Amino acid sequence: MSSVRLQSLAIQGFKSFATRTLLEFAPGVTAIVGPNGSGKTNVADAIRWVLGSQSPRALRIAGAEDVVFAGGNGRAPVGLADVQLTLNNEDTWLPVAFREVVVGRRAFRSGESEYVLNKSRVRLRDLLELLAHGGLGPDGHALVAQGLADQALSLNPAQRRDLFEDASGVRQYRLQRTEAEHKIAEARRNAARVADLVHELKPRVATLRRQARRAEQETRLREQWQSTLGEWVTHELWEVGHLLTDLTTSAAEARLARAAGDDAVAQAGKSVEASRRTAMELRSAGQAAPHSDSVREAQQGVIRHEREVAAAEARQEAAQRETVARRQAAAAASDRAAGAEQALPHLRNAVAAALEQAEKQEARLATLAAQTIATEEAEREATLALESTKASEVEARQRLAQAEEGIRGVARRRAGIVKDQSDVQAELERIADEWTVQSDCSRTTQQKGDEAEAALRTCRGRLDEAIGQHRMAQDSAARGDRELQEAERTLAASRTRLSVLTTVAAERSPAPALSKGIAESAPMLVERLRVPASLDAAVAATLGAALRWRLVEDLATAGQLAADLATHGGPRTTFVPRNGLVQRRYALADRPSLAGGRWLDELIQCDPEDAPVLAGILGRTCLVQNLARALELVQQVPLETGIRFVTERGELVEPLGAVTAGGAASSEVAVLSRERQVRECRIEVARWEREHQKHLALVEERQAQLAAKAHSERTHRLGLRQAQRQLDQAEEQVQEAQQAVERLQRDQQWWEGLVDRAERSHAECTSDEAEYRAAEQEAGQALVAARAQTAALVATDSRARLALRQSRSTEAAVRTEAAVARQAARTATEQLQAAARRAEQAARVAAEEHERAAQAGYAAREQTVDQLRSGLAAARTKLADAEQALREHQRAAGAAERDLQEGSDRLSAARAHATTLASRLDAAETRLAALKERQAALHEQAERDLGAVPTALTPARSAPAQLRERAEELRRRLHNLGPINQMAVEEHATLAARLAHLTTQMADIEATAMRLEQLRNEVDQRLAHEFRRNIDVVGEHFRDYCARLLGGEGRLIVEDDSADGGIELDLHLPGRRRQPLAALSGGERALASAALLFALLRARPTLFCVLDEVDAALDETNVVRFCEALEELAQETQFLVITHNRVTMERADALYGVSSADDGVSQVISLRSIRREGPHAAVAAAAG
Repeated sequence: MSSVRLQSLAIQGFKSFATRTLLEFAPGVTAIVGPNGSGKTNVADAIRWVLGSQSPRALRIAGAEDVVFAGGNGRAPVGLADVQLTLNNEDTWLPVAFREVVVGRRAFRSGESEYVLNKSRVRLRDLLELLAHGGLGPDGHALVAQGLADQALSLNPAQRRDLFEDASGVRQYRLQRTEAEHKIAEARRNAARVADLVHELKPRVATLRRQARRAEQETRLREQWQSTLGEWVTHELWEVGHLLTDLTTSAAEARLARAAGDDAVAQAGKSVEASRRTAMELRSAGQAAPHSDSVREAQQGVIRHEREVAAAEARQEAAQRETVARRQAAAAASDRAAGAEQALPHLRNAVAAALEQAEKQEARLATLAAQTIATEEAEREATLALESTKASEVEARQRLAQAEEGIRGVARRRAGIVKDQSDVQAELERIADEWTVQSDCSRTTQQKGDEAEAALRTCRGRLDEAIGQHRMAQDSAARGDRELQEAERTLAASRTRLSVLTTVAAERSPAPALSKGIAESAPMLVERLRVPASLDAAVAATLGAALRWRLVEDLATAGQLAADLATHGGPRTTFVPRNGLVQRRYALADRPSLAGGRWLDELIQCDPEDAPVLAGILGRTCLVQNLARALELVQQVPLETGIRFVTERGELVEPLGAVTAGGAASSEVAVLSRERQVRECRIEVARWEREHQKHLALVEERQAQLAAKAHSERTHRLGLRQAQRQLDQAEEQVQEAQQAVERLQRDQQWWEGLVDRAERSHAECTSDEAEYRAAEQEAGQALVAARAQTAALVATDSRARLALRQSRSTEAAVRTEAAVARQAARTATEQLQAAARRAEQAARVAAEEHERAAQAGYAAREQTVDQLRSGLAAARTKLADAEQALREHQRAAGAAERDLQEGSDRLSAARAHATTLASRLDAAETRLAALKERQAALHEQAERDLGAVPTALTPARSAPAQLRERAEELRRRLHNLGPINQMAVEEHATLAARLAHLTTQMADIEATAMRLEQLRNEVDQRLAHEFRRNIDVVGEHFRDYCARLLGGEGRLIVEDDSADGGIELDLHLPGRRRQPLAALSGGERALASAALLFALLRARPTLFCVLDEVDAALDETNVVRFCEALEELAQETQFLVITHNRVTMERADALYGVSSADDGVSQVISLRSIRREGPHAAVAAAAG
């Protein structure tokens, strides 16, 4: 007999069990019997529901609220369904530290539900995991509902595998695998997100790295530049400072020298002025002396005598020139005579030359005759050579024609070869084109294959993604359901709390009960005020019973409601109008300002329409810190203001000085507190109602997404199959294209062989053509040589003929010239004789005339000239005496002029020296100003580039020019760097650290994914191993029970060894051939399903099992075998059987009878002594 695991089941408000019903279970088999519709199956539903079932179909409900008793026939509905299942855990078959485990589930009619474990609320997931450790679950084989056993035969292999997994205890591995896959998918998504971040960060980090390097380079260059520039500026300032010192000293010395030069110029000027006065005086004296006139007169006399002498000498010279002319004429005549005499030998020589020329012409004539004979002989030889050369030319032409004919033959052969090559080339081109087409087709086909393969991979990826998204959508939908349930529970709890608070407030309210109409139209003042908790005591002390005043719109409404109360009777009630009298009675403009006090109406919130009432009631009440301050202020405020003072503790001081203190009015404070709690609870309920609506919308949205993802998964599965078909077609096309290409390769090789043979023939033609070309060239050269020789000989013959003609012409000309020369010799002889006679006569006449003219007036002219020369000598003596006196005066004036000139020179020298000194001073001052500007510029550059002017000025260790060049080079390098991101270093460090962190995180995620995949593989292996081991055991037991119950043979067949392989049932009844399960009768199906169920329970016994009318289709014979098998299993498993079968009732160890009253409420009768009383009495009692 099995031990008790299921101790009791408490049901209240669940379906037909309106009142609390307790069922306690004993070991073995407990039967639940009763008429149809009495609620027997609701017991099984209650167990399934409390174990966490979420399936409306399994629970036989349409909505969550259907599990709550709905009332009927005068029976009021209930608001709560509560089921408590007590399990014995003494041997800790559940992993909790309790000897008894009470699993509870509550559901409110509003839709909220909660799970309880030993009076502690738990999550459904935690509860399911806890029960799974004990082999329990809402959908397991331990809970067999009506028709479920038969449905096990109708399931498809995959669904049947789920049943077997659940029965064999490997469902937890499947859940672990699913969870691992979800975590892997999540890890992959996280890795993808991190990879996206890394992909986004890498270019940015690389860019920042370059910018950081540039920034660091810019910093180094700027430091080097500033260091170099600082050293150079320091040296320049040091040098400029020394130069300024030196130039300042030089400028001072130049100023002193210029002053001395100015003094020297002044002294020289005075000396020059004295010399100028002396020279002027001497000039004046020289112009006034008498010997100047004598000099002038003597000079005039000398000039006059010189003129007369010159005139006489001119006349003498003219006479001499005339004499010379006459002598020249005589000499010319003599010369002509002498020339004539001289021309005679010349003429004689000419005669001799003419005779000699005539002789030479005759000798030349003889030579030319001989040359003419030689030329005629050469002309005959040239004619013979020309004829020989023409014969050679004819021979060369014949050989050239033969070579050209050979070349034409080779050309014809080559044309044939070229034609063959053209045909072969055309065929090769055709093959190449076809090759190209086939290659393109092959590439296109291969590309299509690649595209199909890529599409297949893409489809697989998309399918995996769709599956993942579908699972994510399922998880999201489940999470949304849980969130919705949580929101519903919270909303129900809030509503319950609001209802409780409202009820408590109504019960404990001291206000008199009014009719519903008056209560709604005239709310109490306490319901309209929003009082802070810290002011409860102050407001309660101030208002007191006024908190229960009823607010109306105006005095007319107040009067009407008062009349209604008087007419119909009712408790005493105060009505306060919101306007009218309140505004006229209470004016707040004249309220004084009180130090340390706050007006109470300003500290309380209310709706704008209630503000006049609040101001009228509390407008003259001031809240102060303590009672002492209240007593102090009440004495300061005039009595007619009517101002009261109250403290936060509720101490009240009236205008007349009355003080109310002690314990605050607890009822008013409680009213305020309850009203605040109700208000806050209403706000919370409204907030959770919004949350509930939001979660409802979210659940609908996620359900829509789930449907869309499921459709997407189906679509991608179809796409995957289509992509696989396209890939197979592409592979076939690729194979066909490859075969075509191989055929083209063979054809191309054959035609290329023809091309090789044609090329060899072409080479032979080329060789023959080369030989013919060589012969043609040789013949051509011989022809050209013959033609050249012929042309040369023709030219030689022509020249010989021409020379012969020229020779004959020259001979004739020479003969003529010889005759002319002899005639010229005779004429020259005659002219010679006549000229000699004329020259002699002319010379004699000219000599006589010259002698006569020369002796004519020479003596007279000589006398006159002598007289004039004597007068000239006397005048010149007088002039010399006058000039001597004048020279002495001029020497004195010259000395004065020289003194003046020397003084002027000294003055000019002094002025030049002063000018030089002034120029030097100006140059020094200019350079000094330039140095100061240079110093100012260096200061400005130092402040601009270095930030400060160097104070310690020292000479540079390096050459200043090198420093300047180095600084300029560094400045150019800085400028060439361009814009610099000064924040790059910091940003790069931050992003690089983030990138390193993300890279490490991605590696960790991938490592985690790998570990999860390894864990999934391990779970798969364990799942397969455990499933195979358990399915073998179940198969053996199924074979045994089929033999016992059906007398036939039953087998379990696993479709494949994969993790998702389905399970087929093979049943062979005796005397029949094998047939499908659908062909079995109802009883046979019931026995087969019972055999399968018992095999599962035998292979892996559960702690308890609920069977709902499993034996309904069995007759008494078969039910006996069913009960025998059930009793065997009851040794290890506690059974709860819902049945109508009498045999099953008889075999049960305990019996509960269920009946239904007229109001639809199920009632349970417990009969524990079935063995003693008998089943008939128990059934009768249950029916009664």
